[in-house]
Amino acid sequence: GNEQTEAEKERVLLITIKELIARVRHNPIESQDFLTEFEDIFNNIEDLNHLINKLSEENEKLNEIAQDATTSDVLTTLPIRLPQIIVDSLKSRFITAYLNGQLTKRRLERLVLRWDLTHKITIIREHLINWQTIKCKETSEVDLHINEIKDYLSSMNIPEDMDNGLDKLKELALERDDIACRIAEQREKLEANAKLSGPMVNQQASVSTGGGAFILTDYAETERKETNFFLTSLNTRWKDTWSDLLNIQTHLGELSVKWNLYETEKLHLSNWLTEVRKLLADESTSAEEREKLYSDLKEWRTRVSALNDLGHELMHSCDITASSILDNELKNINKNWTEVTTEVSAIIMRCRIVCMQVIKFVDLDHAEELKNRNSEAMLRLNAFIKSTELLLVSDFVLPETTDLDQAHSATANYRQQLEEARKQLLEKARSDYLEALKAAEELMSAAKAGQADMEQAEAVMAAVRAAGEKLDRLANHSVQARLDEVEAATKKAVELALQLAPINDWAQDSEVSTEILNSGSIETNLDLTNLTTEEAMSKLKGHFTALEEHEKALLEAERRLNDLKESGLQHIDISQLELATAEARRKVEAMRTVAKCYENELDRRKSAEQSFSYAIVNITDWLDEAERLFQTDVSFDFEEQLPNTEVIQDKLIANEEFLRKTQTAGQACLVELNRSYDRLVELFSGNEEDMVENSANPIIQPDEVSMNILLEAANQVTKFRDRFDVRIFQFILFKDVC
Repeated sequence: GNEQTEAEKERVLLITIKELIARVRHNPIESQDFLTEFEDIFNNIEDLNHLINKLSEENEKLNEIAQDATTSDVLTTLPIRLPQIIVDSLKSRFITAYLNGQLTKRRLERLVLRWDLTHKITIIREHLINWQTIKCKETSEVDLHINEIKDYLSSMNIPEDMDNGLDKLKELALERDDIACRIAEQREKLEANAKLSGPMVNQQASVSTGGGAFILTDYAETERKETNFFLTSLNTRWKDTWSDLLNIQTHLGELSVKWNLYETEKLHLSNWLTEVRKLLADESTSAEEREKLYSDLKEWRTRVSALNDLGHELMHSCDITASSILDNELKNINKNWTEVTTEVSAIIMRCRIVCMQVIKFVDLDHAEELKNRNSEAMLRLNAFIKSTELLLVSDFVLPETTDLDQAHSATANYRQQLEEARKQLLEKARSDYLEALKAAEELMSAAKAGQADMEQAEAVMAAVRAAGEKLDRLANHSVQARLDEVEAATKKAVELALQLAPINDWAQDSEVSTEILNSGSIETNLDLTNLTTEEAMSKLKGHFTALEEHEKALLEAERRLNDLKESGLQHIDISQLELATAEARRKVEAMRTVAKCYENELDRRKSAEQSFSYAIVNITDWLDEAERLFQTDVSFDFEEQLPNTEVIQDKLIANEEFLRKTQTAGQACLVELNRSYDRLVELFSGNEEDMVENSANPIIQPDEVSMNILLEAANQVTKFRDRFDVRIFQFILFKDVC
């Protein structure tokens, strides 16, 4: 049916398009030809519109006549009439063709402009490659190429045409074709003017194409999007191309200027060399003119060097022939320049030698006078500097005192010497330096004028400047730094002495003499007499606590002394501080030794007392048990039990068993009591055997308390000995009775 027919038409249309593409690919057609053909076809579009409107009007008139006719004869005489739907279809197809023509024209303009811009850039790049490889033989050829490039760009109206074309292409590719041409608005207006009705309204696709117009519309939109991407590439290529065009024009312009400058400078140099040769050959040339020639050499030497540089730059832009010519010209120029300058220098040198020999004898006395003045001033200046340097490295003694004013008084002489030295440097030494500097400057001026040896003058000036720098450093920095060092060291010494003072005071209060004699005895006023052992140990513990606190202070003092040594202060005598610190350390260590001896003695006394107490407890227990058994025996009635020999025999056996088991233990307790008592007597009376062998006095001398302890112990020992003897005697007597 109709659907198959439409599908067949679309298939035929696609095949036709593919054949057209293949034919164009193998036999390309210029895009401009398509645009020209399109414009030729659409030139008579208005005539066609007029004919369709006329056909519509005539057909309407005939239809009105046919409607008003009353007889069939009238109808048969009328021309052929078309149905209104056919006329409307023609109008609709015309409107579609008219609008599609605008879209096609816009697309063709875009394609043509795209191809034209690409073609122009390609052609310009081809010319640009040729221009970049230009090697000229002379300056006129450079100007010829410059004019050739300008004429070519003017003939193509570059860059205006390219910029306008790119802007136009950007405008054509900016929006969809139907939106840019306002197709919808035009169709609505044209259909309203054509008075289309029914299905003819808004018929956008041609019936004969069977929908192929929509396919072409999609192709056009794809091509527009591709153009947008292609436009970016075109802009980049054009910017690079135009930049290269500007660079080549700039290069050729600079080359022309350099070549003209080279020719002009070469001519000036040639004329100057000719003039110089004439002046040198003329014997009437004055010495002033010859001297002026010599002074002009410096300027012309710079110009010749610049001319050589310019010539070598031109060689890189010329062909081989021109480069060879330029090279030969430069060789000749340099040769002539060398000859002339050598001759001028030789003549001037001879003149100067003669003048210098004359002037030398005149100015010799003045130069010697300047050197003598400088030497005398430098001797005085160096003497001031040397004495100040020796003063800076002189040692000063840091005193051992806790009074800052006394410490300042001890270093006042040295500080006064430093202040006086700085005053001398700022006044007298400064005056000598200025005098030496003035003489050195005058000597330099004489040397520049050829009146003195420049090397000697420079050496004198260098010595003066070095002395001036040293003077400035000493007066403004070194002396003040030394004063600051003295002040800082003095404060540190006072702080150290303040740290040692409590230690020395405590040591003096705690001992009479901490000297350990050869005999080993130690004299001290640590009074532990008339004290019990526990009281003495408590007092000694307090002494140890004070000793530890002062040792902490001593460690801090020793740390401060080390900080003072490592502070970087130079040429400072700290022997008094070291001696005081060492003496404090010796006293603390000696007192520690004394305290340790006391501690050991008290520990031995305490141990002896504990041993004696333990022996008392043991002998007391044994005697109590023996007395209990004896009390039982005493309450035994021998007369009543006399006939009962078995009871008496049991008592006897019990006593013998007790003696057999405990007599040895009781004797051991008594022996231990005697031994602990003897040890107690040795310690408390000062008659210990090791002391007798070492001929040493007891550390803790016997006193009233110790004698009382010994007396009480002796009484206890006597009492327990008597009790022991009594108990043994009682057991023996009981045995005899039994």
